Amino acid sequence: RYHSGAPRRATKEEEDSLEEEDERRRTGIQRRPPIAAMATSLARSALLLSLVSLLVLAAEGARIRRTSRKEASVGLDVGADVGAETSLGKHHRAPAFNNGTDEGDLTFKYFEALDIYYFATAAYCTADNIDKWDSGRKAIVHPDVKDVLAYNTTVPLLWNIEHAPVLFFILYYPSNDSIVLSFQGTQGDSVGDWVDDFMYAMTKPPLEWGWPSGEEVDVDIRIEDGFTYAWNELRDVAYNQTVHMMRKYPSAKFYVTGHSLGGALASLAAADLAMNGIDIYKVIIFGTPRAGNLGWAFFYNDLLGLKNSTFRVVNERDPVPHIPFTGVTFMRGYHHVGIEVWLNGFDFVQCNNVLPFEECKFSTTCFYNEDQSCSLSQTICLTPSCIEMHVGYYETVSDDKFCVQGC
Repeated sequence: RYHSGAPRRATKEEEDSLEEEDERRRTGIQRRPPIAAMATSLARSALLLSLVSLLVLAAEGARIRRTSRKEASVGLDVGADVGAETSLGKHHRAPAFNNGTDEGDLTFKYFEALDIYYFATAAYCTADNIDKWDSGRKAIVHPDVKDVLAYNTTVPLLWNIEHAPVLFFILYYPSNDSIVLSFQGTQGDSVGDWVDDFMYAMTKPPLEWGWPSGEEVDVDIRIEDGFTYAWNELRDVAYNQTVHMMRKYPSAKFYVTGHSLGGALASLAAADLAMNGIDIYKVIIFGTPRAGNLGWAFFYNDLLGLKNSTFRVVNERDPVPHIPFTGVTFMRGYHHVGIEVWLNGFDFVQCNNVLPFEECKFSTTCFYNEDQSCSLSQTICLTPSCIEMHVGYYETVSDDKFCVQGC
């Protein structure tokens, strides 16, 4: 139905260059992709949270960096069957599933998501370190990956952060015959800046993306400005690397993941890649903020059909999934995509009791695609213990740099 504005496809010479890059990695020669730049000046809008919130978050970020949590005794042992109840160490007991008052089938696989989670945490390492994949927690949990390629660049100004870094990596995971595309989240020492400087402003997807207009989807698609700029910087390289990997491993399942900001970018990537003919197996994202308006969520969930293959994991009272605020939901409010999975320690609930698009289309109070008996039932909490829930999914540090095993 829709004609996609495909990312710039690699030329024959560039495809040959990708093959040469594979050979360089096999022989130990590393070459970084060129760093792009965007000369776009972002219009500042009203601050989302108060200066008090900034101070709390920044202080907690510093505290988290000094805290090793409980990982000193963690011994990770990932089995080959990701879909089964894989052993990841004695501290990962079998979870108790409690669907509460929710309706619908259980489709979330706890241990599959836990396995993918460690690819999301690895994205916090540097590009060179990820390319090597020979040290730290990532190499302990996933020692057998192949064809790793990380790409990083900067956006000149992102949520008041100058030269803000954005990064993704892609690799082949033989144990699960899968390709994993993972996006870097918010750096631990800039969480406060990032949350405090979130914009209320949303923008239409760039015309070159080829996404449908409001006339085609009933509600105009709008995405938070910063997410739009960040994905636009990564788009061409991510598309060409994904196509390259899928040609090399045609039977592989394709996962997209990320934590925090990385989860929002993962959802944009999944939508854009699906628009361009990429078969998305699953999107598993952690601590993800709302990325766009009602039109965005409807486009992602219903028109692209990605809802049932997308799991949005929320850890207890993590405040980040509740920003940007929904507010008046028609047109300007923010909405989530996918199926929420609410973690409570090692237990979880799959949140299926949500309102359909048609019931929210003209409502000013409707939370489309959010189960009000799950994380939405909690007040937004900005205490240090709640901020720690954002950086401590599965009771482990969500950033490899700050865990005991490191990068």
